[in-house]
Amino acid sequence: MRGWGTPQPKADVRILGATNADLSAAVQEGRFAKICSTVQMSFPIDLPPLCERSATLRLWPSEWLEIFRGAKPTRSCGIFPTRALQRLKAYDWPGNLRELRNVVERAAILMCIRHYRG
Repeated sequence: MRGWGTPQPKADVRILGATNADLSAAVQEGRFAKICSTVQMSFPIDLPPLCERSATLRLWPSEWLEIFRGAKPTRSCGIFPTRALQRLKAYDWPGNLRELRNVVERAAILMCIRHYRG
């Protein structure tokens, strides 16, 4: 019980963290607390960089383009040219999905501006 006889609320909390750092090395160098490393590493998920996941590079740009466009694709507004997709695949993507999403959003804006200007 807390003040005034009100029961303390219960909380069920889960924290999800992500890093591209080597936590074991960071703990040994004193840059990361061991207790945090133990919690962080309780269920590790290793993902390869985006540049090594060609299936992802084919899937996400088309999905996001549809969301950003907000309508059915037309010939000039809403379809990635093959050459553009090849350039997306050739890039290293150090920013991973967030960077790819931003690039696709800018492309959608530019493609639709060209469509409406004629």
